[in-house]
Parts: sequence; C-alpha cells; structure tokens
Amino acid sequence: MKFRLLLLFWLCGPLLATESADAVYDELRQLMGERPPTGSSREESIEHELRLRDQVSRLAESFAATYPDHPKKWEAVAWAIMQPRRFSGPEAGAEGAAWEQRRQILRRELLASSDVPVDVWVGVAERKIYEETGWQGQAVGDLARAAAMLDEIARRAPGSSRRKFVEQQFLEVQARSDPAAAEARARRLVAAAATNAEVAQMAAGVLAVNEARRTPLDLNFVAADGREVDLAALRGKVVLIDFWATWCKPCMDEMPNVIRVHEAYRAQGFEVIGISFDKAPGAAPRAFEKTAAQVVEFARANGMNWPHHYDGEYWANEIGRRFAIRVLPTVFLLDREGRLVSTEAKGAKLEPAVRKLLGLPPAS
Repeated sequence: MKFRLLLLFWLCGPLLATESADAVYDELRQLMGERPPTGSSREESIEHELRLRDQVSRLAESFAATYPDHPKKWEAVAWAIMQPRRFSGPEAGAEGAAWEQRRQILRRELLASSDVPVDVWVGVAERKIYEETGWQGQAVGDLARAAAMLDEIARRAPGSSRRKFVEQQFLEVQARSDPAAAEARARRLVAAAATNAEVAQMAAGVLAVNEARRTPLDLNFVAADGREVDLAALRGKVVLIDFWATWCKPCMDEMPNVIRVHEAYRAQGFEVIGISFDKAPGAAPRAFEKTAAQVVEFARANGMNWPHHYDGEYWANEIGRRFAIRVLPTVFLLDREGRLVSTEAKGAKLEPAVRKLLGLPPAS
C-alpha cells in the first residue's frame, strides 16, 4: 500500500477526486524521506537515490499542476525543479531538452511570484546563484543577475544562516573578474554585521585574505606538539600554510605531494605549517574525532614533519574562521616577505610555484 496514492495520482492526476490534496502532499513528503533498504550496497544506494529523486521531481510537478491553489504548490514546484530527472530510450535527448525548458519556465515563475514562502524562494534563488557563478564546473553566467538575487535574499531573509555560503561563492567568483567590486561588496557585508553576524564574519575573512596579498601575514601560535610558530620569524623563507584534517580524503590525497616538495626544497628555504580542522572528541567519541596528541601522532606517522595548529573546533577553527576557509584542503603560499601569492598551489602547481619563489629555474 505504500505510496499507492502517489502512484494513482501520477497516473490519474485531476481525475483522482476521492483523495484530498493534503493526503497526496503528505505521501509526497514521505517519499522525500524514503531511505534505501537495509543492507543495500553503495551502488544500490546510489541507484535508489537517483530513482527516488526522479520520482519526486515528476510527482511534485504533477501535484503543482493539479492543485494550483494549494498552499504547498510552490514548495512542490521547488521540489520539481531542484531534483534531477533521468531520461532513457531513443527519445531521451528530446525529453531531457523539453524538461529543461519547462524547468526554466517554472523557476522563472516561482522567482517572479510574490506569494512564494520565503524559505522556498530563498532555496531556489540560492541554487540559481550557484549556477550563475559556475558552481561545480559550470560556466560562469550573469553575475549582475546573481548579485541582484543576493540583494533580494538579504531583503527577504537577512538573518539566514545559509547566506554566508552563497555570498562567499559569489565573492570568490566576482574577484576573478572585478576584484575591486568584490572587495567593496565584502566591506558592505561587514558593515551590516548587526543584520547577519555570520555573513559579516565571512566577509571579514575574505578581506583578511585580500589584505594578506598586500601586507605580510601575521600568524603565531603554539603547535600541537609544543613548537612555537611565528610567521614573522620565517621571513626570508617561502611558506605553505596547509588547511587540512585527518578525515579529509582530498587532503590526504594531496599530502604525498606536499611532503615530497617539502623534503626536496626545505634546505633551500621552503617551510610548511599545518592548520588542522580536526574535531576534539566529545562525550561519546566518534571515529573521525581526534585529540591534539592523536593529530600529532597521525602527522608523525604520515611523514608530515612540520608544526600543526590544533584547537579541536572543527569548522569553527579559529584560524579557519579568520580567513573564511570553507573548503579543505586550502593552501596559502607565502613569498619570502610573508605575502600571500597563491591559493592555488596544489597538485602539479605546487613545485613550480615554490621553485619560482625560491628563485630557482624551472625544473627540466
């Protein structure tokens, strides 16, 4: 009997007069929360998730079309346009193109309507902003449109805790084409701290990164193993600040490269400093949580023989918050004067960047 009503609704649509719109909506909500069967493999779980999201999109669109006056109509539209659909068979291409056209129309209608609940409007607007800013490899679109939508989010939901993420995404992309405009926007966000303190703190972090490009960076702390770290004492050396965590797979995938370059160029004046985002164990420690001593031992065992900052605060790490770090690994490569010259020195880019700052010729 589970989801029998939804199946009938999908097949019969408006002809299904024996059940109320509320009942259909409730079953749609249940479908949204369905989980893979116990014991499913990773592949089975992924397949289940993709199939489920496709069903939700199609059923939510049908619900919105069948009950256009229902108070949950716009919520259903949002589900329909934000869940991915799958198409197969010889007409898959045409069907996919037709749905994308329909999806864009529905999104424009939702964003232009005045009766959309705030949380629904903000969720859809955020997704649109991410698309316009080239999220996950997409081409960058209309940044002016994205900025206008951000300003509208600030008007409709000024205190939203999600604003800081989409604002930071926009600032990072805008800075590539118009750094002055991005800095001016960040300053406006800092000035509005009373409206949203989290957004203001994020913007202050963005400004701190910008300032580090102009002025030697000051940073000092006592590392987890007791070593004293002071960037002022490292002037004259090239320094990589590596924001990482033991639980971060991309961090550990990159770490052999960092270790190799550190070992190869330490004698010429290259140093590494780690900023650990590990979380201190709670009352019931979880597997990924680590004490300072455990982080030190992990670093030693993995050849990461440089000092590591640790405060156990996870994403609330004090240095991470100072620079609005939102992705791991993040790196700051500093020149001999202590100024930030690159946040992109990872993978194949690391060694050439280090050699250049050390005054060495390109590797043959």
